Amino acid sequence: MTIKSTKSKLATQDYNCACCGGKTLFNPKNQMLECLYCGSVFDVDKTQKVSEQSLDKLFANAKVWNGTETVQCNNCGCKVVISKGELTNRCSFCGTDNIVKVSEIGGMKPQGICPFVFTTADAMGVVKEWVKSKKYAPNRFKKDAKSSRLKGLYTPAFTFDASTDTEYSGELGEDYEETRTGFDGKTHTTTRTRWFKISGRYRRVFDDLLVQAGSNIPEDVLDSIGPYPTNNSIKYDNQYLAGYSASTYSKNGEATWQEGKQKMESRIKKEILSKYSYDRVSKFSAKTGYYDVSFKYLLLPVYVGHHSYKNKTYNFYINGVTGKIFGKTPVSAWKIIWKILKILGIIASIGLVIALVNILIALNLI
Repeated sequence: MTIKSTKSKLATQDYNCACCGGKTLFNPKNQMLECLYCGSVFDVDKTQKVSEQSLDKLFANAKVWNGTETVQCNNCGCKVVISKGELTNRCSFCGTDNIVKVSEIGGMKPQGICPFVFTTADAMGVVKEWVKSKKYAPNRFKKDAKSSRLKGLYTPAFTFDASTDTEYSGELGEDYEETRTGFDGKTHTTTRTRWFKISGRYRRVFDDLLVQAGSNIPEDVLDSIGPYPTNNSIKYDNQYLAGYSASTYSKNGEATWQEGKQKMESRIKKEILSKYSYDRVSKFSAKTGYYDVSFKYLLLPVYVGHHSYKNKTYNFYINGVTGKIFGKTPVSAWKIIWKILKILGIIASIGLVIALVNILIALNLI
């Protein structure tokens, strides 16, 4: 589908300070809105917790996410939601300034949010320690990455609660060694498999199983920087987006629930098989029933940083609540070569010492 976009300057008419009329931003350190000009702070309601809703509501007509605007990067195609009137001029994922406003609605309004706890300065401290630990990254990359600009944004996710009842059956094999003496008088050992059937019933309750709903941050990245305190999420308010943005969801409710069921079934199978001692699986079938299913649609805080090195962009991601970081860095070929040479040098030195000791022994000098 082609989205028609026109460049548009974003007005600045969102949350203004009641004291001086200046712009306010959400401050993770005190969990309040703070004026950029006079320093006044304003409370944001954090008392309302999020409760799960029945799965039927996930497939019903979604409530429109009012009070927001959607912008798109013409370079990488990333789309994010921002507070109406919020100014953004640089893409969080590729760093270009080719940002335009689009008329597309931001989608279903989130029920809840896990607000940022780490500030940008806190996150930069995490980046510096992380870069320092990358021994084989090129020095220029490490130096430039420490000064990379971070962008805080919220990524969409669904959590699912469900009671499950699984009937299963299968055939597992346990290896054993059989030793026989052949006609040649020599002993031969053969590995054989003893097969046995399994069947039974397994019940499991899932609480806040997380499914990524956006496409900008890969599922494995979100798993790597998790977990998030989704059970303590609070009711969504547009004020939390003051100074931040949010990715739009790319998977609808039905798609996320199907993915959630696949995750549940994978865990159920793993837990069932863990009860048995086996080496091989010949057959395994399971039929799972789902009961009392409910969901929450949440926004989770992530700091995204990126740095280009030799025409390639390297992204790193930081959990905005815990500060856990994940990312990939380039590797310096010279550092690897030098490490190998050092290891070879140590091995050669050990070999030389052994040779000298043997000569001294032969000469009866030791």
